[in-house]
Amino acid sequence: METIETGLSQASLPPLGAATAPPKVVIVDIGERQLPEDVKQLRSGQGKLIGNVERIVADLVAAGTISATAQPVVFVVREMSSTDEDDDDDEDDL
Repeated sequence: METIETGLSQASLPPLGAATAPPKVVIVDIGERQLPEDVKQLRSGQGKLIGNVERIVADLVAAGTISATAQPVVFVVREMSSTDEDDDDDEDDL
């Protein structure tokens, strides 16, 4: 087993080619629409939504869902409007 030294802690790595379990994916649905200005601030790592992210991460750590040393990653996405979906017909992909 290989061990690597990082700036914060030591992590053990399995031998190359060894079967490992895929990482656990945690999905958090905030469940409500957010103001465009709040989303813009989140993109720059500021504002009330980043505070929400920090509280949710703390709750996940306290519940044992994620490690206290886990690096949070935030993806900011937008849904396509139904008119965008109608414009994307697959026939021109052939």
